[in-house]
Amino acid sequence: PVLQPKKDLAPQSMIQWNDRPVAAHSVKTPKIALVIDDMGMNRRNTQRVVDLSENLTLAYLPYAENLVQQTQKAADKGHELLVHVPMQPLEMENFNPGPNALLTSLTAEQNLQRLDENLSRFTGYIGLNNHMGSKMTANREAMQPIMAEIKRRGLWFLDSRTSGSSAAAPLAAEMGIP
Repeated sequence: PVLQPKKDLAPQSMIQWNDRPVAAHSVKTPKIALVIDDMGMNRRNTQRVVDLSENLTLAYLPYAENLVQQTQKAADKGHELLVHVPMQPLEMENFNPGPNALLTSLTAEQNLQRLDENLSRFTGYIGLNNHMGSKMTANREAMQPIMAEIKRRGLWFLDSRTSGSSAAAPLAAEMGIP
């Protein structure tokens, strides 16, 4: 089921993680979470994934077109939503993360503005994960204000682990971010 907001914070809302329902049998059994990212750009393949009968977590690129309609269809099917936020890779000259990418060369304020723009493209998401981001996630100083904003909004962060030296997991643990 799609989690509903408890308290509005533009554009997303605070989620009470302890209120999340857990099936009685799932407490003692292993779980597998399927997260599919890079959603939204290829509309035909995106719809094929949305049409799958199992509940999935789908991470949509914020620069895809018609995101409100695309993500509403996914939510209506019972899928959880993430924003697949573009972040700086190690080799920007060879890999383009897309518009409004979070970059280590920008100020904290500039990155927070870009984060806000990325998060304002659709609603109903429960968190975000990084698109590319090997350089950005490895930079603790650049990630700290991003993680603080994630916490303020009541979201969680799924590290795509594009870098073995990512600072995201330690920061999340220190800040109490799921």
